Amino acid sequence: MSTFRFEKDELSAISPDILKMYAVAAGWKKVGEYGKHCDIYDADGKPEIMIPRTDQLIDYARGVAELISFIARSAGTDEMSIYRDLTYARCDVIRSRVKSEGDSAPINDTIDLMSGSKSLLGAALRSLDNPKPAYQGRIGKYADVLNKIRFGQTEKGSLVIPLLTPPIEPLEPPSQEQGELIEIPKDPKAPIERRMTRRLIEALGAARDAVDQKEDDGAFERAVEKGVSSNLCEAIVKMAAPFPSLNIAVTWAKTLPIKPALSEVRFVKEDLGILEEAAAELKEQKETSDETLTGIVERLHRPEKKKRGTITLRTTLEGQRRLVGAVLEEGDYGKAIQAHDKKRLITLSGILEQTDGGRKLLNARVVGEQEALFREK
Repeated sequence: MSTFRFEKDELSAISPDILKMYAVAAGWKKVGEYGKHCDIYDADGKPEIMIPRTDQLIDYARGVAELISFIARSAGTDEMSIYRDLTYARCDVIRSRVKSEGDSAPINDTIDLMSGSKSLLGAALRSLDNPKPAYQGRIGKYADVLNKIRFGQTEKGSLVIPLLTPPIEPLEPPSQEQGELIEIPKDPKAPIERRMTRRLIEALGAARDAVDQKEDDGAFERAVEKGVSSNLCEAIVKMAAPFPSLNIAVTWAKTLPIKPALSEVRFVKEDLGILEEAAAELKEQKETSDETLTGIVERLHRPEKKKRGTITLRTTLEGQRRLVGAVLEEGDYGKAIQAHDKKRLITLSGILEQTDGGRKLLNARVVGEQEALFREK
């Protein structure tokens, strides 16, 4: 007999499709039918379960409650955990778990945990297109993705704060019917929310490995290609600093299951000094490394009798159009004049700096010129 204590409408909101996808992701496969309205699922080492094909049955809510209770007993967990997994089934869930007294923490520490989580996701998103040792300024085109992330209910187990992505739509529903987990490739066609979550766990794993290789001076630098940045390291430190340990785990949406079904990375107090030092080194590397920007020369200015001139380049940074100023030596300034007159694209290299007056490219030089793919109206 189920001891589940949720209202009928809360149980009825869990659709048969969600029940089926959850069962498939947990290892069950459809093996037959029972009457007109139910399917039978079986799994190695697990008992058979029946899943309704429609939510229009009179006792549908009771059936869902009994199924949740049955799954919880077979999995050795509580019904609330199974219910929560079902209600989150369409989302990737990123859980930050810290050790704390009871199931709570001081307000400032909890705020740091939450704001650090946002910074962590922002660092993962920014590294999708162009991995860098550090990022400055606003997050640009990924702001809308971050704004759609939701906090779920805090959970038991010391202090657990879940972040929920927007629903992730299935790509291959028929294969799920057959009980096969889908291996989603790392490509730009995957949903942005899934790309973010995969990148996050990849970057956290790379940071964990780099910490373990603390004697290797180049470990963090090599990890940049996997999404490790100064921003990511600082976010981990901010989240973990008040607590003995921090675990970050991802549960993948059942609508688009992936192997492994759960990924988790752990950091402890002793790791934080290494991460702080790495963050500083990556930030310094960013400040001394060249950026390459391609765009249209928007404005030109050279004082009378001066050889050097200032240009304003209209380019794209982090998915948004930006204006970047640069001072060029005489020869390069002449190339900029020609590019401006002929409406050609020009490529500059230099150190990108964010100032109160805007973005500037220091030590700038022209490294290329090409026909524009468009013409100004």
